[in-house]
Amino acid sequence: MDRKGSCACGKVKVTCEISNEECGVCHCGTCVKWSAGPFISIKGVKNVNFVEGEQYVKLFDSSFWAQRGFCSECGTSLFYQLKQSKEYIMSLFLFDDMVKPQLISQVYIDKKPSCYEFSNQTSINLTEAQIIAMFAPKNFKFNQSFYLNMSTSSNQESNLHPVAKGYHDKDTTDSYKKGRPTIPLETVTFIKDTFNLDPNVKALDLAAGTGKFTELIAKGGFKDISAIEPSPQFRDACVEVLENIKSSMSPDLVYQVEDGLSTSIPRGDESVDVLFISQAFHWFDSVESIVEISRVLKKGGVLAMVWADMDNSVPLTKALTDIFHEKYYDGKAPQYRSGKWKKVFEDLKSNPKPNTIDPELKLKTFYFNHHLNKEMMIDRAMSTSYIAMKTKEEKEQISKELAEVMDKDPRSSDGKYFDLKYDVCLYYTTKQ
Repeated sequence: MDRKGSCACGKVKVTCEISNEECGVCHCGTCVKWSAGPFISIKGVKNVNFVEGEQYVKLFDSSFWAQRGFCSECGTSLFYQLKQSKEYIMSLFLFDDMVKPQLISQVYIDKKPSCYEFSNQTSINLTEAQIIAMFAPKNFKFNQSFYLNMSTSSNQESNLHPVAKGYHDKDTTDSYKKGRPTIPLETVTFIKDTFNLDPNVKALDLAAGTGKFTELIAKGGFKDISAIEPSPQFRDACVEVLENIKSSMSPDLVYQVEDGLSTSIPRGDESVDVLFISQAFHWFDSVESIVEISRVLKKGGVLAMVWADMDNSVPLTKALTDIFHEKYYDGKAPQYRSGKWKKVFEDLKSNPKPNTIDPELKLKTFYFNHHLNKEMMIDRAMSTSYIAMKTKEEKEQISKELAEVMDKDPRSSDGKYFDLKYDVCLYYTTKQ
């Protein structure tokens, strides 16, 4: 029977054939977030045709085997589509003329939140593992620990370092965008040229933050980029950066920005050619992270880790960092400058793991000046994880102390722009 449906705002209109009024429910973590509840779909859908507003249909690449469609104007969840078969699973409530839809199946039944139940019994009830076995690509290697880690957003949150939650905040995100410097593009082009990487290889930015380094990956010529970042606010900023690049200078850029951690990267085994980590590895410097990074890298794939640190040999720089890196340091947040992150590579040298990266890191150094003023410098400090966790009164005190230092120095007084020198260290290696 031919059916007509539409999104909430009416800009997207669809027709299709529906053979019956049987429907099913998905309880997976992505569906629950996407639909603000379980995703209820109609079965037996054929010949889907978007008769109006197809330009408003946007796609979200939600897994290795499926993508989701939504209206970019009103946000209505439209469909779930299997990549290989192109089969549409349409949202039940697009169609106003359903007479008496009958619920017959539930999937990801083992992931159903405890806050709701359906009154009728369903004849089909499939677990997460059963669904993955049915629909994942045939060459996909099931990694149970990955799916256990990624099954719910609450698990992601609980696996974060407590201080890293300071980045899950809009004000911190804004400060990060305004105050953090952009690392030299040469860090990306050096890796690209050294390993003769084609622009179309799969590049991944792990712990991508607001997209400052992801932007460099795109500007460095890579055309297929994934950015993995646990902070929703940072992910939003990263999407904005990449969309701007796509619209202004690189229309053939393909990108995805997704939730994930260093121990649960949402990519298949040996699917990534080059994996960048900027200003972040010290947050997750564990064997478990190295094993997971190695899992997604192809044989011969490149791991590149980059850090930019202020040069404290300059008196003004030291006076500033003495405040927010030393005086107000919480003693808990991992710091690159401590060098503790290197221990995991030393451990791997003495106790190697199979199919992992070469723990013998190579080093390339760069230098640059960050041109900023007093307000930007204060934003730089406010974007620091442990400072983002402090009270409003504490932040005001830190801002006051930083301002006093800059007001006393003729180079930075009266709101003048000044330069802070940064040392950049690029450590790189390959999967053995």
